[in-house]
Amino acid sequence: MISGSEQETDGARTTSPTADLVKNAVQLSIRLLVGNWSRTIDQLRSQWANLRDTFNADQSNLIDVATETFDLSNRGRKGVRETQQHFLAIELWYRRWWTQQATQLNQCREAVERYASEAGGLLESIGSFNTLPSHDSSIETAVITEALKRFSKFENDAKSTCAVTPEVYVIPAREDFGGYLGIFGTAARWLLKTESLSLVLITGLLGFGLVGAACSTFIRNVRTRGAGEPLVPNLASVVIRGGSAAVLIFLAVYGGLAVFAGANTNPNPYVVLFACLAAAVFSDDAWTWGAQQFRSRLSAGGGPDIPQEGPRHGGDTAAGRQDAGQ
Repeated sequence: MISGSEQETDGARTTSPTADLVKNAVQLSIRLLVGNWSRTIDQLRSQWANLRDTFNADQSNLIDVATETFDLSNRGRKGVRETQQHFLAIELWYRRWWTQQATQLNQCREAVERYASEAGGLLESIGSFNTLPSHDSSIETAVITEALKRFSKFENDAKSTCAVTPEVYVIPAREDFGGYLGIFGTAARWLLKTESLSLVLITGLLGFGLVGAACSTFIRNVRTRGAGEPLVPNLASVVIRGGSAAVLIFLAVYGGLAVFAGANTNPNPYVVLFACLAAAVFSDDAWTWGAQQFRSRLSAGGGPDIPQEGPRHGGDTAAGRQDAGQ
């Protein structure tokens, strides 16, 4: 007859191989987790270093590209305000880019440190199974499975945070000259886009010349105009006088500046426009005065002598015939 103590001994002997297998499986799982944790830590640290090096390299490249873009976009162009706004836009854009990249770099470092801390804690908790007097395979399997899930989650979070994403740098462009003028800028956009002071000035001179010639004609004819007659009886005369005044003032101003002040000097547009308006208003008087001065100089000997018709000395007179007979 077998006693109870002997039955307990036989049961312990039959369960010992199973316990050893469970213990070996747990130790193997722990070694695999440690190896995976070590490789993942090395990969994440390498990924963080790559992200840091890329960030440092992109800073220099981006500064060079932004500087070159600003220089090419503003070289020889008009508008101090547009140039300053373009510089401010590029600076703000670079600061936003730098903040985003620095934030990603810090988040990557924090994700790597968080993965290392969490993984180390999980490995210590799993390794404590070896010190327990007894093992429950179902509990150990559940704990290891949960640890693998957490490992995978932390690893995926760290890798996605530390990933280097290619970017297309869209540097802000310079706004059009006069874009802040509202409805006036929209109406004159075709002219402002040229950024040519000469073209803008000759366009303004034509307008002021036509206005001055029209006002002069209207004021001169207001008393003599009959009922039903047009305000400007001779439109062609207005156009010719206004256009001639604009061309005359433009050539006189730029020609005079080129001779006396140099080619790089720009005239004051307000003075030029006022001169054109005055020339168009008094164009009739100016042409009349000029014609009178020209005729007076010619008659005073300023030009070639003009022979006058009359009896010539010793010609048709009787004394002349008598002198010729003698």
